[in-house]
Amino acid sequence: MPTFISVIIPVFIRENVFDTIAFLEKQSYFGQLKIVVVDNGSAPELSARLATLKTRGCEVIRLDRNLGGSGGFTAGVDRAMKHHADTDFVWLLDDDAEPTAEALPELLRTYRELSEKEPRVAAVGSAILGTGNRTRILELGSSINWWNGHFRPFLSGVEITDAGSQCVEADFCGAGSFLISKRVIAECGFFENLFIHYDDVEWCFRIRSRGWKIFATTDSRVHHPEWEGKLAEWIRYYDIRNYCRVCWKFQILALPLFLCRQFPKWFYFVLHGARGSERMIRWGVCDFLTGRLRLRSELRPTVYETVDWAEINRRRQPVLLICRTRERAAAISSQLPDCRCREIIYRTEKSKWLSLACAMLKQLGAQFRYGLTGRRDLVVFDDIFRTNLMLPFLAKEKIFYNFPADKGAVSKR
Repeated sequence: MPTFISVIIPVFIRENVFDTIAFLEKQSYFGQLKIVVVDNGSAPELSARLATLKTRGCEVIRLDRNLGGSGGFTAGVDRAMKHHADTDFVWLLDDDAEPTAEALPELLRTYRELSEKEPRVAAVGSAILGTGNRTRILELGSSINWWNGHFRPFLSGVEITDAGSQCVEADFCGAGSFLISKRVIAECGFFENLFIHYDDVEWCFRIRSRGWKIFATTDSRVHHPEWEGKLAEWIRYYDIRNYCRVCWKFQILALPLFLCRQFPKWFYFVLHGARGSERMIRWGVCDFLTGRLRLRSELRPTVYETVDWAEINRRRQPVLLICRTRERAAAISSQLPDCRCREIIYRTEKSKWLSLACAMLKQLGAQFRYGLTGRRDLVVFDDIFRTNLMLPFLAKEKIFYNFPADKGAVSKR
């Protein structure tokens, strides 16, 4: 008897879904797929294009507004559970995923082999590879560091040829490519309404708390754009609020330390005048404590624009670079040949804490000189939001520069 699978793909603003459907059409199981595309409150132009997918055998669900990843996946899974009585599995896919031809057959084969040995197999995830470097693994399932909320993806950075054929048990797998039995969904439910981030983490831990196991295999491969871009400012709110909730439910001992770690970050942003970021931390903590999980309508995406280095170079102004490595500082200063660039390197091959202390002393000296001379250089912070606590500068213009994506957020006084 053939196995039928419900495929759920939520879409908001990206048009990559048409490529994803094309990749699905190359699957050997394509005739047994019931594809549900969730139009997650997209713009009218994209919504009209998504409606044309009905001619390619897809079901299209239109939501009135963007409900985030959790709401989009939930709407699709709800359709599958209520109207796809003949399907045995649900396959969750990101709208920019590129599944290889053997991605689904290998997920099914791995699930069946594991089920013969272990009756409580809930789901199997694919190995996620990049689209830039198509042979490098981004993740093969993940665990989590409860004390700081950081993910620890398995085999991250390993070449797929070196990894070989592996199947690992994971704490959780992301929804980029995730095959799960419908009977597990019927028992454990689906995503909590967290909008975005940690919704799949909460769900996987809830499944595992019921005695089920989650695996990931290198034999099933899906390509996905690398996660190198700086997170938009508004997502910080959901990261903090949702991680606190996951801690509260599954690792409450980690919650007090995580909350304490937010205070120096909040204070840092207050000193810098980064009101948006300090507000995200304050709102995230307060909304967790008050139990508010609904979408905040006040949040607006921050747009990171390509930095116009040529325009900065034409000003011939002094520039202070606060960078992680000398290589990054050199890459920026090479684009500013007519400016007088000075560097503060806060991460070296020496001890992390020693290098950080030296960098902060240098920065304190520069801050003191600013106070005496009244200088107002342009200060470029290299991805400073995601690294260490640094002292603020009284510069009239700052660039929080995202090195891999060649974009930055400009802050002017």
